[in-house]
This record gives sequence, C-alpha cells and structure tokens, in this order.
Amino acid sequence: FRFAADCRDRFEYPVPATYFGNCLTKCYAVLKRKELKGEGGFLKAVKAIARAITDMKTEPLKGAENWRALLRKISVLGNTVLVTGSPNFTVYETDFGFGKPTKVEMVHSPKCMSLVESGVWGCWGCGEGGAGYREYGEGVINLGIFFFKGNLDILYIFFKKGVYLYESGCVFIICQKKSPMAWVWVSI
Repeated sequence: FRFAADCRDRFEYPVPATYFGNCLTKCYAVLKRKELKGEGGFLKAVKAIARAITDMKTEPLKGAENWRALLRKISVLGNTVLVTGSPNFTVYETDFGFGKPTKVEMVHSPKCMSLVESGVWGCWGCGEGGAGYREYGEGVINLGIFFFKGNLDILYIFFKKGVYLYESGCVFIICQKKSPMAWVWVSI
C-alpha cells in the first residue's frame, strides 16, 4: 500500500506554507500476501500502515534511496493499492493569484485512488426523485477510483443505472461500452 504525505512541516527546518511546489514523501506499508490473507490480516494491515505513518512523521525521507527499487518490485507484483490524494493536501485552499478553485478533480492512473476534501459540493440530478440540484455543503470527501471493468463487475452490476443517491452523497459510474476502463466517483 503506497500513499503520499505532505512533509513541509516534518523537517528539522520546516518548509513555509507559502512554498510553491511539491514537498511530498512516499510512504510504503508492505505486508506479505499470506499475512494479509491469514488470521488477523486486516489488523496486520492497519498496523503496517500505522508503522509507515509513524516512520514518516519521525523521518520523512527514511529509505528514500530504496524507493525506486521498491517501486519496481511492487510494480512487478501487479496487485497494489495507491492513494494519490488526501484531504490534508488542502487543494481548495490553494490560491495561485487568481482565486481559490471551486472544483478540483484528482487525475490518476488505473489502480489508484484519490481522496480530496471538497469545497461546497452539489449535484445535478441528485435532488428529489432524481431531478434538480442538491447541495451537500462543506466537509464532503471526494473519492475517485479508476479500475479495469473486469475488476468492477459486482459494483458495476449494482450501480449500472448511473447515479444513485445516498444520504451522504452520490455515486457515479462512468463507463464507455467499448472501453475496458471504468471510473467510480463517490462523494461522502
């Protein structure tokens, strides 16, 4: 499991909040498949992620010299989960001189997931009876997932009508008939 973390304030001499550019570190939570599938696998995964977070907080660049080799090794395995965004990245607070954004889409590759804190968010077709506009307010988390259709068969069958309303948000399945890819977007 790989995720990025903002490390501007994690160094001995913090990088100022006004720094224009990325200051991210990679965090890896590695667990053998048999440990994950075995008894207590979920708890072991949680502990591995907690260890990665603790390591990042104390030494943000720990193991950086091995990141390339580790990424190559993980890529060969094929079954990895990557988180490419975080609500803590405060993308809606970013102002490059022409105002803060009103809508941000996290773009990522297949087999990745993005999380981003939304500003005020609304949805056309999510109102009463599936019509009209509904505003969800602030504090919404957008979750973007992009997979091959074959991996989404159960979810695709369940949501194949397109937009479904939940108390906490909407789920969209965007899928072209001839494309092998599907993109799932959830606001919670």
